[in-house]
Amino acid sequence: MQVTRLKDGAFVLGFQVCHVIGDAAGVTQFIRAIAELARGEAHPSVSPVWERGIFKARDPPRVRHDVYPAYDPTSPSRTVLGDHDDVDDPMLSTPTEEMVGQYLRFGRKEVVALRRHLDTAQPCTTFELLTAFLWKCRTAALGYRPWQRVRLVLRVDVRGNSTLVEKGPFVPKSGMDS
Repeated sequence: MQVTRLKDGAFVLGFQVCHVIGDAAGVTQFIRAIAELARGEAHPSVSPVWERGIFKARDPPRVRHDVYPAYDPTSPSRTVLGDHDDVDDPMLSTPTEEMVGQYLRFGRKEVVALRRHLDTAQPCTTFELLTAFLWKCRTAALGYRPWQRVRLVLRVDVRGNSTLVEKGPFVPKSGMDS
């Protein structure tokens, strides 16, 4: 982080974000705290959490590098999905300017309509339903072949979510790190 004071008394703040250390919400909270202190506040409006013990490290530590071979450029078994590599991946071979972004809104009526197509013996959440539906549409629209593996990565902010306590440690809303 660098703070530069200009001749007219204004300040310029420059910083770089490392997503291993902090995500957008955490960095925003950190910058807001610095701004509050710079304005003369006695303390930030949201106090930082200094509880490193929230996340328990394994004992002994276990270091793994689980990369599916098809996505590992150094893997000799990269063509495990067939004699194809990234050239056949529509996401990687389609120029960015040819891609189209679209916002979709799903209300109660649309969710009910989608649920009619489900096997009722296997219940799922609305999130799972919409994710599966959109993923199926996306892979079909991009022309992936049935044998191709396609990654789905979700990032979730669990700060302040007490419903996850039984699955892991409770992370306070004021946690600034990733």
